[in-house]
Amino acid sequence: MSQLIVKIYKFHELHFKKRKSKSWISPKSWKEVYKRRQFKQKLAGKRAERLKVRLQQEYKEKDREVKRSLRKDKK
Repeated sequence: MSQLIVKIYKFHELHFKKRKSKSWISPKSWKEVYKRRQFKQKLAGKRAERLKVRLQQEYKEKDREVKRSLRKDKK
């Protein structure tokens, strides 16, 4: 029983939930969203302060790009 719980926990820890694709979001925007998620995962796994600051800046820029792309798609 406990092995099953561990497997389920590991599966959910490593993967984001798949969401239904909204018709107004372009495939390009979805790629940007997944890249942003990868930056977020990298950021969560780092402990070094300098590296964390640099990754935070990159994440912030990637977040802006995603938001711009989604705004264009929605128009």
